[in-house]
Amino acid sequence: MELSLPDAHVPPSSVEAAIAAVLDDVDRRLRELADAHPTAPVSGPLEQIRQALGPINDLLDELGARAPVRDEFDATARPADRHALGPMAFAELGPAVHEAGIEWGAAKAYVIGQIRSNRPGSG
Repeated sequence: MELSLPDAHVPPSSVEAAIAAVLDDVDRRLRELADAHPTAPVSGPLEQIRQALGPINDLLDELGARAPVRDEFDATARPADRHALGPMAFAELGPAVHEAGIEWGAAKAYVIGQIRSNRPGSG
């Protein structure tokens, strides 16, 4: 697959390298998230995916791609995702991921609730 932008030629190896870097980083980030204690201050899976998109954002910048216009909240909340590549919701990644995301959030909330309810003086 060869991509091109006005006045730019994109070697497939550049695209493949950026994609490989993102996939490796997403895998690492999600494994670390799964291994983290539920109360650890770690952002959730969607944010982990968004943060891993740096190599593709960088490649688009190098090629002179114009970043999309984003609203103030999006630009402030996700400054590194300059080209708005990351998913805003689990559903954007498919029904199975949507279900897994809901289950992950519910399980995390349940575990945190159990931890808090077992603290001395919690009731």
